[in-house]
Amino acid sequence: MLNYIGTGISAYLLANIFFEKVELSTTAPQTDLLPETARIPSLNGVLGIEDLPNLHGFIVGAVFVGILYYWIVWKTSLGFDLRATGSSPIAAKFSGANPGRLTILAMMISGGFAGLVGMAPLTGYFFKYTTDFPSGLGFAGITVALLGRNHPIGMAFGAILLSFLERSAQILDLYDVPKEIEKIMQAVIVLSVVVAYEVVKRYVTNKQIKEASKVVADG
Repeated sequence: MLNYIGTGISAYLLANIFFEKVELSTTAPQTDLLPETARIPSLNGVLGIEDLPNLHGFIVGAVFVGILYYWIVWKTSLGFDLRATGSSPIAAKFSGANPGRLTILAMMISGGFAGLVGMAPLTGYFFKYTTDFPSGLGFAGITVALLGRNHPIGMAFGAILLSFLERSAQILDLYDVPKEIEKIMQAVIVLSVVVAYEVVKRYVTNKQIKEASKVVADG
């Protein structure tokens, strides 16, 4: 819910502090261009695949962030406490964790990771921040997290799927297909995955309860 506050602060800073300091500027507020040293080059030249579409160099950073996320969440005591708090704050509290502090910490860490989503277009395509900067990337990240069940590998495949749908939507009009169908497909996929996860979860839970009841009865 802080998105609107963040958007307002960013708009104020862009229009009054970080605006492009030239006499002849565009009507839309924008920052100065990033210097060459701050731009991330394409991987096409490095891999020798100039004939293919642009493969942004920030994908290396994305892989690193995925590994770092996996290490924090699945290999550290902090990650265990975070997962325990997400599953059951009451149980986490009785185990010695502080759910309130961990919730705030999780918001700060996830917000920092989410802020990196704009680095790819900023350092590889636009080289400046404008009011026309792509929006909705954070909500796309929520969708990817749902598809991947918060696991780095699953989220990677979910991101590839959504990226394919988004890119495909740009040429649907050429074939007289409404491009809005891409959004409908995304929604159907997310709903299907969420429902499937819930069905499997309830099935496993009921099975475990029945097995436990059987053991108690036999004992």
